[in-house]
Parts: sequence; structure tokens; C-alpha cells
Amino acid sequence: MDIVIKRTNHTLFQVDNVLGTILLEAFPTRFQRYEKPAPIPAPATWAFVENPISGNRSISCKCPTCRASNSFLGSPDNFSRFEKTLCVHAGPCPESVIQQYEKTYVPQPAMSAEYWRAVHSK
Repeated sequence: MDIVIKRTNHTLFQVDNVLGTILLEAFPTRFQRYEKPAPIPAPATWAFVENPISGNRSISCKCPTCRASNSFLGSPDNFSRFEKTLCVHAGPCPESVIQQYEKTYVPQPAMSAEYWRAVHSK
């Protein structure tokens, strides 16, 4: 247990639990429990990605805090809806990545129903 002396603002680290409890209960105006600050989460990594095989371009977001990885392939107009689906740790996408995606965006043709059934019937 870690304890802070209120008057001097010094922290006593690794105090015995029994002794710490006695000090905190007997002298609540002089001592307080030291609460460790929450770790600062690592920022998400945003990138413009071009697939070398298919040529598809996307925006990739990898969040190390929750270990999530997401990609956006749609129209730049729908990007704000994509951002709302991400975890709270992701944060906003850098404007430079969005601009690069908008500059190189090429709409992909829709897959016909016949082709979809042929591919997924196997």
C-alpha cells in the first residue's frame, strides 16, 4: 500500500497493509491513500494503405489499447460514420490521411448478384 502525507505531500511507498490501514483510519486528516494515475493509452495508428495485389485503397486504424484493427474502403463522404464505429481510444483520424484517401479514391463497381451467388455457392 502507498500512502501520501498530506502536509508535506510526500509519498510512502510499499507500506505494510496493516500499518497503512491503521494510519489511514487513525489519522484521516494527515494521511491519504496514494492512487496511482491511470496509464496514458497509446495513440491509435492511422495510415493510408494501398493493397499491392488488388489496388484497393483504404484507411487503416490500429488501436494498441484495445488491440483493434479496422479498415475503411468506402466513399470519403461516409468516413464520419466509420469513425463513430471505432473504439473511444482511436481518436480522430489525421487530416493528411483523409486528404490522401480522398485524392486517390476510385469507386469500386458493385458486385452483381449472379457473380456473388457463383462465388459463394461453392
